[in-house]
Amino acid sequence: MLASYSEPGGGSPLERPHHDLNVLVVDADPQRRSQLKAMLRGLETVKMAGARNTPHFLIDVLGENAIDVIVFDEQLGWENIVDAMREVRIHPAAEDIGFVIVAERVTRAMVRKGSQVGALGHLQRPFGPVALEQAMRTSLGEGHPRLHSSLRVMRG
Repeated sequence: MLASYSEPGGGSPLERPHHDLNVLVVDADPQRRSQLKAMLRGLETVKMAGARNTPHFLIDVLGENAIDVIVFDEQLGWENIVDAMREVRIHPAAEDIGFVIVAERVTRAMVRKGSQVGALGHLQRPFGPVALEQAMRTSLGEGHPRLHSSLRVMRG
């Protein structure tokens, strides 16, 4: 998995491997939660996979751990997810956290509403590890590796 960034001194964009993601799953269903955690632990890009059954008190978790991506299940209720994302965003250490929403059916309205509060990644059930990894990359503002190589060629 590659991400593009610039050297602190304003140097040229570089690519760096992303092998240290800390991911938190927020899902009320214990079976789905454990399946998703197992899938995350199987990805080489994930260092830590944690879980909560509600979006309440996410700020407490952020105080204890550095979280890169939070995966929300839509069945928590849209208002709960939006409120949780807003609460997370106001935390000083959370401005770079990516949000992924998992749903039975991803709709345009869901994508539009989600993007307004910072949810850039979406997953529709059923999904596999490749789709999960791509949704996490998208949630962090990273594109597909082929997109990065195409952009490099076009810029060249």
